[in-house]
Amino acid sequence: MAVSKEAVKDFWERNPLFKGEVDLDPMSREFIERHEHTYRKDVLAGDFCDVFFPFLPGASVLDVGCGPGIWTRELARRGYRTSAVDLTENAVALARNSLSMFGLTAEVQTGDAENLPFPNESFDGVVSHGVIHHTPNTERCIAEMERVLKPGGVAVVSVYYKNRILRSRTLTRLAALALGGWVALPGRGRGTMLASGDPDEIVRLYDGSGNPLGKSYTSDQFEAMFRNVGLSVKGGFRYYFPRRAFGPIAGALAPFQPMLARRFGLMYTVIARKEDRRNKMGGS
Repeated sequence: MAVSKEAVKDFWERNPLFKGEVDLDPMSREFIERHEHTYRKDVLAGDFCDVFFPFLPGASVLDVGCGPGIWTRELARRGYRTSAVDLTENAVALARNSLSMFGLTAEVQTGDAENLPFPNESFDGVVSHGVIHHTPNTERCIAEMERVLKPGGVAVVSVYYKNRILRSRTLTRLAALALGGWVALPGRGRGTMLASGDPDEIVRLYDGSGNPLGKSYTSDQFEAMFRNVGLSVKGGFRYYFPRRAFGPIAGALAPFQPMLARRFGLMYTVIARKEDRRNKMGGS
């Protein structure tokens, strides 16, 4: 059964990113600092890397699906002219609050990734990490990114990666049997998310037991979406090995996390460029 945009919005309005993983007020500085620490150390295996920011100094960059604002803040820290949108009013409030806490500036507003509220060719860059796999029409989001990019602009976009295990129900069930008893993410009803052994269900449950929609893609599937709207794929890479899900052995995995993220990462990032066809035509 198709999932409605209203159901997606309702879930994320009530369950902003990281809420439930810690027992803190999402509007508090402690919540923001704890989330950023977890994101840097676990999701990014250390810190933000320059590969996520292939933009010229001072470029105008849009963060699509900003959530509590972690990527928005990093863009602003790096000196980009930053704008951000999120489907939910709660996330917009959280992002604005966090920017104010750290003395950073960005334009943040509500907006749908499938129908971005900006004119054509508005931005030099677009980023979106862990967002458009939660909306019904992921392909439409990429078409919208292409629309708002200026010629020569770059999009850096990440979604859940459909690894070899998630491509096979048999392998997923075997992995669930082997790991289900001791691998789990904290909070949001995720303690038994591997129990079903169903690849699609595991991806959905990753963000919480009530999450209505989560999708994963192979690198070929995801890259094809960019080419289909006329963007040139310049590169792709994997990241995010969730060490914190491994309980008592999480600490022992720390030295190997960057390698594990490259080889077994659960996120796949595409870097794509909107070619400046006007220049090509002028030179022909």
